[in-house]
Amino acid sequence: MADAAYRGPAWRTLPSTATFTTRLPANAVLYALPPAPTGKRGHPAWKGAKLGTCADLAATVTWSTTSVTCYGTTETVRMATITCLWWGSLHRRPVTVVLVKKTDSTRPYDIALASTDTGASAEAILARYADRWSVEQTIKDSKILLGAGDAANRLRRAVERTVPFAMLGLTILVLWYAEQGTHTTDLAAARARAPWNRKKTHVSVDDMLIAFRRARITAISPGQDTLHQYPGRPATSTSAAA
Repeated sequence: MADAAYRGPAWRTLPSTATFTTRLPANAVLYALPPAPTGKRGHPAWKGAKLGTCADLAATVTWSTTSVTCYGTTETVRMATITCLWWGSLHRRPVTVVLVKKTDSTRPYDIALASTDTGASAEAILARYADRWSVEQTIKDSKILLGAGDAANRLRRAVERTVPFAMLGLTILVLWYAEQGTHTTDLAAARARAPWNRKKTHVSVDDMLIAFRRARITAISPGQDTLHQYPGRPATSTSAAA
């Protein structure tokens, strides 16, 4: 799953076990599936007739009304699907295009999605695309708050080790806060720091990180050297070590 910024020819070589779901840009040009071979001389056609952009499709497709759940909210929308080719990005790989618009919308469509998972329903594709938001936010938090974006690795193996390690650190932080954090107190403190943010109802990863650092600082006794502490080993003070 990815937004429209991640489209490109690289997705043409996906293995058969992976699917790609993304948002279609407004200028994406779609084509019908290739016609059956005619038996005549020459190479069979790789694509069918030009269908045009999503706006062109919206004027000809058959719309249906259904209920979908996205971002924690269930609403009734109008949807239409068609299996075709997104030649510019995915070349010969068929995609299911899902057009979505609200029941009171005056636009040709509100959002257009494309998925290489041609066996999935339109509702599943829309819900899947909405689920990507939590993934993107997790990546952002790991890069900005836990240092995954500061790594200067160039080798493939180094990248494959460093990024998952940072993501693991985020997982440990969330689990620690679930066990040791004080949601009410931290939320009140965050509101006091930013009284203009009246819509804040949950603690963020930044709030969890602040709480963790505060807990670690207050847990260290004066003169205690935490670098020399291991499970089952007595604490060693800095003065004694010196």
